Amino acid sequence: MPNDRRKLTQLLDNVDNNRPSSHRRTNRETNEPSTMKDYTRKIRKGEYQYITEDIDNRFSTTQPNWTKYVAVLHKLVADEVDYHRSGSSVPLASEMLDRLSGDCEDQTVLLSNLFVAAGFDVRIILVEHMGDKNCHLLPQVRIPEDTDTGTDRLREAYDELFGWRPGKMAWTRINGDPYLIADAEWSSYVGDRSSLTGDYIKETSSGWSWHNIMEKWMVDSKTSHSQGFSVQKKKTASSKSSSSRRRKKGFFDQLDEVADAIAESM
Repeated sequence: MPNDRRKLTQLLDNVDNNRPSSHRRTNRETNEPSTMKDYTRKIRKGEYQYITEDIDNRFSTTQPNWTKYVAVLHKLVADEVDYHRSGSSVPLASEMLDRLSGDCEDQTVLLSNLFVAAGFDVRIILVEHMGDKNCHLLPQVRIPEDTDTGTDRLREAYDELFGWRPGKMAWTRINGDPYLIADAEWSSYVGDRSSLTGDYIKETSSGWSWHNIMEKWMVDSKTSHSQGFSVQKKKTASSKSSSSRRRKKGFFDQLDEVADAIAESM
């Protein structure tokens, strides 16, 4: 646990300081995720339940809290985890925090765990490449507002948190709910489909569509964080001063206490 604490604390600090990415994806690698795998078995719903509090201690925005959770968690994995083909075995999120390197399966499992811990429902999809039979795995994250309002607020949050404003945001509607693309490997921000288009996404007369979804998995967060996603008016939204962003009792400190309590009870 102490090693995990140092790792994720440093990653959040990197995002907080808006440090440029330590790596660049200059070539398009492919691996072989499989329809035979159940990636949801790698999701530990109670493992990172204090991640929102740790984000709150570092980041502030005038937008609803869900916007900063989505933006920070995606940026953390997208910027701080390198790509390499890691083979058929998919590590747990805790192992990925040690490695900070992995393929699309590994990065999807890590980011999905963090999204779920923050209270978001996730759809994991396996998409076939348009030019061959290789596939790519990525998550989509459900946002708690309608697409027009939600994407406008998310863009504003990016601007307030990181000093830049995203472009178009791509989403699909599942059972009436909007799920934004959140690919840690190829999306520069949540909703970014630009690097996926032409390989896994095709343009259509009405917009765009996935080339061929081979398999999909739904993960219901089933957490108690929904109160953080209430749609607030700007005048009542949280806006912390720099002094209030000073780290208090952090996510990993609390995680260590939980682990110690479990160990003592065994």
